[in-house]
Amino acid sequence: MYIAVVQSLSRGSTLSALSKFSITLFLLLYVAILLGCEAKSLIEGKKVQKVQTRWGLVWGMPFPGRVWQVYYVYTDDQGNKVKHGPYQSFDGDGRLDYTAFYRDGKLDGAVTRFGHHQEKLQESFYRAGHLVGQANYENGHLVYEHKAVFKGANQVGEIRFENGRWSLSFICGTEIDKRINPITGEIADLAVPFSISCQ
Repeated sequence: MYIAVVQSLSRGSTLSALSKFSITLFLLLYVAILLGCEAKSLIEGKKVQKVQTRWGLVWGMPFPGRVWQVYYVYTDDQGNKVKHGPYQSFDGDGRLDYTAFYRDGKLDGAVTRFGHHQEKLQESFYRAGHLVGQANYENGHLVYEHKAVFKGANQVGEIRFENGRWSLSFICGTEIDKRINPITGEIADLAVPFSISCQ
C-alpha cells in the first residue's frame, strides 16, 4: 500500500524525503491503531494494557482482518506479559466464541464456549488456575453442572444441576451454612447454629 500511495502521489509531483517520511509515519501509526495499541487502564488495582489480535491479512493486503482475541496484560518484575482481566475470542466471521477471566495469569471464574448462534455450549469453572467445575448445555439450555463450593481457601461442598434440579452437598465435618432452591439454584444463608455435615 505504501508503494502504491507514493507512486500515485509522485506521478503528479515530486515528493520530498520529508513527505515520504510523513506518509510512512502516518501509515505506521494507522496500522498500530488497527493492531490494538491502547492506553493503559486499571483492573483490580493493576495497570493493564488492552491487546487485540486479528485474523490474518485481508485480500492479501497488509491490513489485519477481523478481531480474533481481546485481552489485557500487565508486565511483571521479570518483564513477562501476564494476562489479567477479561478475555474474549472471536471466530473468523466476528462471532464471539469464547470468554474467560484471568487473574495474575491464571484462569479464574467461568470459561464459556459459544456456538454459531451465540448459544452456550459448555462452561468450565476455575479458581486460581485450577478446574473446579463443568457445565454442559444443549441448544443453549443447561443440562448438567457440577461446581465446588469454597469457604476461604477450603472446599466445603459441591453444587450440582442434574435431571432439571439443583442440589447442594457438603463435605463431612463442615458446617452446613447454606441451602439451595432446587428449582432456581438460588443459594441462601442459613441461620446460626449450623449443623455439621455427616453427624
